[in-house]
Amino acid sequence: MFAGVGAGIAAGLVSALGDGLAILLENPRSFASLASGMRFLATAGLLQGMAGALGGLLLAGVLRLRPSRVFGCGVGFAIFAALGVRAHVRFLFGEPLLAPASLAANAGIALVAILGGVLATRIGRRLDEGGLVPFAALSAATAISLAFLASDRVAREPARAPADPGAPDLLLVTLDTTRADHLSGYGYPRGTTPAIDRLARRGTTFPVAHVPVPLTNPSHCSLFTGLEPDEHGVRNNGTALPDTIPTFVRDLAAAGYACGAFVSGIPLKHGLSGLAPGFTHYDDVFSPLERAHPMTTSLAVVRVANRVLPGDLIERRARDTCRAAIAWLEETSGPRFLWVHLFDPHSPYDAPAWRRDRYARDAAMTAEGRAANDWPIADYDAELRETDRWLDVLLRTFERETAGRGVVWLTADHGEGLEQHGELTHGTQLFEEDLRVPLITSRRDAREGAGEIARGSVFSTALPELMRETDWVGVFGTDVVRANTYPPEGRGRLTAVIGRLADGRWGKLWIDRVHGEERGYDLDSDPSERRPVTPDATFEPLRAFAGDGEPEAGHELDPETERRLRSLGYTH
Repeated sequence: MFAGVGAGIAAGLVSALGDGLAILLENPRSFASLASGMRFLATAGLLQGMAGALGGLLLAGVLRLRPSRVFGCGVGFAIFAALGVRAHVRFLFGEPLLAPASLAANAGIALVAILGGVLATRIGRRLDEGGLVPFAALSAATAISLAFLASDRVAREPARAPADPGAPDLLLVTLDTTRADHLSGYGYPRGTTPAIDRLARRGTTFPVAHVPVPLTNPSHCSLFTGLEPDEHGVRNNGTALPDTIPTFVRDLAAAGYACGAFVSGIPLKHGLSGLAPGFTHYDDVFSPLERAHPMTTSLAVVRVANRVLPGDLIERRARDTCRAAIAWLEETSGPRFLWVHLFDPHSPYDAPAWRRDRYARDAAMTAEGRAANDWPIADYDAELRETDRWLDVLLRTFERETAGRGVVWLTADHGEGLEQHGELTHGTQLFEEDLRVPLITSRRDAREGAGEIARGSVFSTALPELMRETDWVGVFGTDVVRANTYPPEGRGRLTAVIGRLADGRWGKLWIDRVHGEERGYDLDSDPSERRPVTPDATFEPLRAFAGDGEPEAGHELDPETERRLRSLGYTH
């Protein structure tokens, strides 16, 4: 029986190391250093070795199988599991197990697994006489060989150039799906963001800033490059920023900064966003299950839709993201650039029940002319408050670690409809609730040199300049904002241009490219955009920035990415 247990352990280690090597090759940016890759291999070996021991105990102790057959069964099962997971994630994402395509694929994989198990059994027969020792030797030889092969493929932390000893540490916080007008510091009557309010009181709040597209990855790509989506080419989630497009992170890395990123939503995973280059550490692992085995997340999304297995499998809560970022901050020497992306305000709104219930009872509050205790407003506000709670811990730690000399920038990638104009979430409309985001910095001199910041300033063209020049350069955007929605994710081609009209009023020109319709809004007298007007001659200054509405051909989403994003409501 002990020899059978040893054979099971050997099969588990062979499985773990073979599968681990495949994962290292498939996900090199998920491992920031050689040490992290080796830790993953060790964890995989421990987990699957324990599973093999239990399997060996069952097969040898109960079914009385010889060690060679225990070894063959373990290897065969490992082959079936590894190939099955990858086939369903890459080619059959979301297909029912009893669908014809799934049945055919599983039958073929089972045949390959049986042949592999038979071959492993024949190899194992030569080791039956030696008992546990030959199996242990085989496992050790396999481990050493695969670890050696994997070591060249694991991403290594690049050498840092000498940095200016006086360069400040930088913290960029991007809040997903966060409307400026739901932050208490922007005049919202409910106390949703006390920590952000404290940051604003110490520094500078820009009253109005807009994003060029109400989607997570395209907006972040504009933030990191200073380019509009038509310029950098990322117009939908699931399309990665090309390596040929520079970001300010690469400039900071070249200047000697240690650059760490901690993201919380699937659209910003390195393979889907293209934003990892330049970062010495890009943390996009959301679940302990995924950390033990990166394929677990994909399998769980396919089969149990984030409801059965423990842990958040398509997003990471602010608590966990902030804790991971703080650990990196405390372990890394300066100068440092830390980017933290918090996904909690994104739908579905599932803040702790006690906080949600407290806001739901707050019937005296109103928002957009509706009672704020109505769904979804109370639920959304509760998510903001919970996000702010953990952001407070991060901000206080950053201040302590940098002795108060660090610079913080906080903004959002887009807003949220909350049914104000018939849209619950975001991505299909270009109203102020979709485009207007907060922009706050800890710098008190943030307006010096830039003059009075225009109401329509585009932060995405300004922040890259400020990050590239770690000393304040006083550059801020433009008086005109152009925003777009893009097919194919269930939306039409819309353009909105926000800026000053010919008579000095602030307005918005809305163009429906599909139906050839235009309408205008006077944002001074109608900030909630309830009374559209026919654009007259005063809107001509905005029409000059509207463009022809013909972007270059974009990249089509592959089926796996499309189905993943659909689980978050991004595709329709």
